[in-house]
Amino acid sequence: MKRILLLILLITSVSINAQHYPPFDTIIVFSPPQLNGCPMVLDSNTQRFGSGFTYYQAREYWCHNHNIICPSGGVISSNTYGVKGVAQPYHLDSTMLICGIATHLIGSLGIPNQGKCFFRLLDTSFNTLTKGTFYNGSTNPNVPYDDYQLKKYYFDTAISIKDFYLAVDIGTPESGFAIQFNHTCSIFDTCLERVFRSFVHPLPYDTILVGYNYFHPDDSLSIITDTLVCCKSEESPWFKKDDQWIRFADDSVYDLYQKTFIEFLPLIMIQFSDSINSLRELELENTCNIYPNPSKNILNLISQFKVKHIEIYNILGVKIKEMVVNNYESKIDISTLPRGSYLIKLFTIKGLATKKFIVE
Repeated sequence: MKRILLLILLITSVSINAQHYPPFDTIIVFSPPQLNGCPMVLDSNTQRFGSGFTYYQAREYWCHNHNIICPSGGVISSNTYGVKGVAQPYHLDSTMLICGIATHLIGSLGIPNQGKCFFRLLDTSFNTLTKGTFYNGSTNPNVPYDDYQLKKYYFDTAISIKDFYLAVDIGTPESGFAIQFNHTCSIFDTCLERVFRSFVHPLPYDTILVGYNYFHPDDSLSIITDTLVCCKSEESPWFKKDDQWIRFADDSVYDLYQKTFIEFLPLIMIQFSDSINSLRELELENTCNIYPNPSKNILNLISQFKVKHIEIYNILGVKIKEMVVNNYESKIDISTLPRGSYLIKLFTIKGLATKKFIVE
């Protein structure tokens, strides 16, 4: 009798979880039309452009007839202007289940920033709905992200939403924060437009001359290494300074970059369809994620396919923990595990995936 009651409770629990976390076929990276064909800062062919305040200084020189000590650093990164975060707005056609961010980035986080900087999902009032760390993989946060690969970063929970902001916390240069996030090469200034047109005629609006020395106009134009006709986003991104969120377009420095689009791409869960053939053939290792890694107390699990159960092994290959999951997401208590390296085996409905993690 006790076994029957236990079985009923187990079935009820699985049913409730299935309602709370709807089954889905896959997680897609939503790429907005604003990025189609746009030159990006971290593209190999535009590395010479950089992402600093070069064009802000050029505007002061050419349009206001004086040199200026301008902020240093990256527009979408740490800089001496005191930016603490940046956010890209989204307005989808319908409500979607957002579970993370995909982006390219390079640089290093710096040890003081570990556990303090996050990707965030914000509502239209800039309240944090959920967040996820962008430090994962290496045990040393000073190891640079230099492989130029599009990487996925998962939030603690998935949120159904239509209008939102995808944001990131930005540390200070003094704290070792040197990560640079990808974004379109885009500037906006009618004066600079006239200046660019005077160099080479005709130049369309929002053109960037790569390699040209704006501060020595008598130099030969032959030093121009590339000409970028940049994309124009219709909605300004935002940055956080002095605990206030400000549109790029409303700031005397950042208004030059108000047409920029930040490459924070939403990860969208696509719900389960009736057709088994609709499931994509993806490697299981890439369909499961555990975070944060390293971790101290709780290890979060998210999977494209339902995880039936998990097993944890120490470095000697001894199984030290197992747990029934029967879900796509779960929190695993690792607070009792000694410090060290471990393997977690994820038994999904599509097969076995194995991940490494560290308890610190």
